Amino acid sequence: MPTMTSLRIFLAFAFALLAQFGLGQSAWVPGEVLVRLSAEARIADVQNALAAELPLRASLKDVKSLGAGSRYHKITVHGGGIDDRELEKFVARVPGVEAVSLNFKLTFLAEPNDAQYGTQWNLEDINVEPVWNNTTGGTMANGMRIGVGICDQAMQTSHDDLEDNIWPGSPTFGSGADHGTEVASV
Repeated sequence: MPTMTSLRIFLAFAFALLAQFGLGQSAWVPGEVLVRLSAEARIADVQNALAAELPLRASLKDVKSLGAGSRYHKITVHGGGIDDRELEKFVARVPGVEAVSLNFKLTFLAEPNDAQYGTQWNLEDINVEPVWNNTTGGTMANGMRIGVGICDQAMQTSHDDLEDNIWPGSPTFGSGADHGTEVASV
């Protein structure tokens, strides 16, 4: 799960993009806010408190967890003529809510740069593209590089796509290896 620091960095980045491109209300989903609960909070208590405090014409339409056991939830409010920025401030005052943000719309622009991507039918079979919408690698919050361990005795460590990404000192298992090379390339 993301830390508060990574959530703050994400929100700061999102707001900077909004300011840079002059995006208005269409930049988020109207009537929706994302919340992070404090460690001791229960979503049922937050939901009850929010429903009891909403203005008369507004109603709590939906509360959805953003993962099993997650402290992150999406709250949808319907009606009442509440401005979304005011809704965000209102939800932030509910006991048990640690952080709140409008539900900003994001467009992911990552695209494979592999010239042979169109011939790799197996990537579609394992449904890897939605993962690329979340990450394409890089570094973790602590600055360490993201790594994947592959234990396969049939990997061509001198392959053009792999040689710069193999851990120094890894054993080499021959130049004609196919299975591990394909696995590692994904």
